[in-house]
Amino acid sequence: HASMLNLLCNDGDELGLSTVCFFAPVNEGAIIVEADRAWLPAAGKIFSLFVPHQGNTRLDLGPQDGVADVYAAASLDEAVGQIVLTFVNRHPRQERQVRVIVNEVRWDDAEGLLLASPDFLPTADFQESVLALTPTAEGWEFVLPKHSVARIMASAEA
Repeated sequence: HASMLNLLCNDGDELGLSTVCFFAPVNEGAIIVEADRAWLPAAGKIFSLFVPHQGNTRLDLGPQDGVADVYAAASLDEAVGQIVLTFVNRHPRQERQVRVIVNEVRWDDAEGLLLASPDFLPTADFQESVLALTPTAEGWEFVLPKHSVARIMASAEA
């Protein structure tokens, strides 16, 4: 789901997509409704993580290798001056070190969120935690665990 959403964020305009819908999300994968509760399984958590991209202006990250383990998307919420970055580690067994270099961003207020799971079987679920960002002179570095998804949000400088 995260790779698909990054693809839509990156290439939706080029593909001529003005709107994309997820068919029947309730009890079909994104939201589970039971008699006494409703909850988000892994797919729902992914969709929730990507909400801050909605309505934003796409930022070009340059060419990305279509078969690379790490796949990223970026957008700008012009109304509040916030950059949203999402990253997917598609490798089933290996973590990946990621370096982010972004101009015109306030590094000190960046917040990272990580969704990680011990496996990617249909019954697997993501555990949410803070993404540990290591500041560098140009941005941040962080580790993406195997088959995980991360989001960073930071203020764009005026």
